[in-house]
Amino acid sequence: MASRSFLAAMQRARCGDVAAQIGLGKAYLYGHDGAAANQQSALFWLARAEQGGAACVRRMIWEDIALDVARRSLQADLVLACYAEGGRAGSSVARWRYAQWALAPDARPQSDRALALAWLRELADEGHAEAAFRLLAWLRAQPAQPTHADELARLARLAAVPPAGGAGPAAGGTEAADPPGLLAQAEALLDHADRHPDVIRFGRQLLERAARTGSAEAQFRLGLWHGQMDRQARTLDAGERIGKASHTEAQRWLSRAAAQGHAEASYALACLYRNRHFTRYSVGLADEALGKAAALGHAEAQYQLGRRLWRRRGVDLASRLEASAWLWLSARNGVTQADDMLRRLIEPARPASQRQWDQAARYVMRMSLSGPLRLMGMRVRLAHAFGLERNEMMWLDPLQARHGHCLAVDVSAACSRARPRLILLDSALQQRVLAEACTLFRGGPKAGGAGGEGDEGGEDDRLARLDLLLELARPRLRKVLPGAAANGPGCGRTQDRQPAYNAGSDTQSAARGAEISHDDPARYLHFTHSGWPD
Repeated sequence: MASRSFLAAMQRARCGDVAAQIGLGKAYLYGHDGAAANQQSALFWLARAEQGGAACVRRMIWEDIALDVARRSLQADLVLACYAEGGRAGSSVARWRYAQWALAPDARPQSDRALALAWLRELADEGHAEAAFRLLAWLRAQPAQPTHADELARLARLAAVPPAGGAGPAAGGTEAADPPGLLAQAEALLDHADRHPDVIRFGRQLLERAARTGSAEAQFRLGLWHGQMDRQARTLDAGERIGKASHTEAQRWLSRAAAQGHAEASYALACLYRNRHFTRYSVGLADEALGKAAALGHAEAQYQLGRRLWRRRGVDLASRLEASAWLWLSARNGVTQADDMLRRLIEPARPASQRQWDQAARYVMRMSLSGPLRLMGMRVRLAHAFGLERNEMMWLDPLQARHGHCLAVDVSAACSRARPRLILLDSALQQRVLAEACTLFRGGPKAGGAGGEGDEGGEDDRLARLDLLLELARPRLRKVLPGAAANGPGCGRTQDRQPAYNAGSDTQSAARGAEISHDDPARYLHFTHSGWPD
């Protein structure tokens, strides 16, 4: 509880008494007179006293006000000026705080970066290890300013030497280093280790400190360091290695990072389990870690998993779908090898062999159809977009065949001789036609179902509707394809089998179908029982 003298000083300070303001600043700064230590309140009253003409408080500000408190305060400009004044007066604490602030991303506009760098060099030469690290990290982040490698190596050696007594000039005014700061410092040291044992040892100690705090990134980097691997999980060459590899320690730290959902650590762990020099070599554990990394979005892991699944694929369509899905995800994440492999393994859509077929699909898209005839029109568009065979077009279920990267064509249940295959979705037209087909077929009855307006019936019913659909398009085809019969690819055929009709399903379509001439352009658009037109 605050004393009566403290409350009286507070009253006078509010009235503008400079001495009372200085007294309140000291009380809050050091916790005197029953007041709790509070640097924010101390800075407020010291700044009020400085505005009243008390220049003596500037020394108290640069010596006792911590940097993190100054950054959050409304008196930041005054504190920065006090740090600069203290640095010119020779205070190592003030120089260190000024340099930290001036080189930070949130530096004040009036800060002098050149002065901060000069003070950092002086502090590093005096044995301030943290100042040497800050200067080293800043120089590494400035590619436009070339720095000699010897200078970087010298700073790395200086940063690796702890100050005498375990505390530097910044002791008492800086906060404990956070894991990202420890990790950055360790990386800066190990990148410029120059084979110096002190630098290597100190950098490894920093990595271990950061890893023990629970940082997944630090655990991942420590695992790579023990395994002598780069970030792509490739083993370093003999000339690039720092220290001696320990696969057991690498597995321990990589497992901890992977348990926190670190994708790169999971992929590195999978590569470690497949290293034949590792005593715990295991293909099963490697595949498990690889699957976890792929599920977390690691592009290279998705590519490797897709390759392995494709090599182990069976005759069923599901195994090929799974393998191609991982390759497709990897290709979307920027792995060019995955895209090349995907295009080699999955066949693209076969182009329509007849221009008349292209025109028929265009007219089907413009015609207003309803009922089962509308479903057949959509099947015609699907066949044109994906180059489907006749049986595939007749029996394909778009809802089951649609996948994110391909069309899984499997009509073996209706046609035992049909071979299941995958067709790559490679154009916006295919995506649009497939989306429209799924919207139209969603909620409709299954093929061969009984009754209902949307029931497509059996093979004969579907063939009858197809011939009717093409006959409806025939008058328009004659306008754009004059003389197609004379030069068409069907000339020279011995005999074409007439399509079968179900007279009970559509009597009028049977009558129209019987009138279709073999010299009509629409003949080349028929799905005959023997397959597509040549």
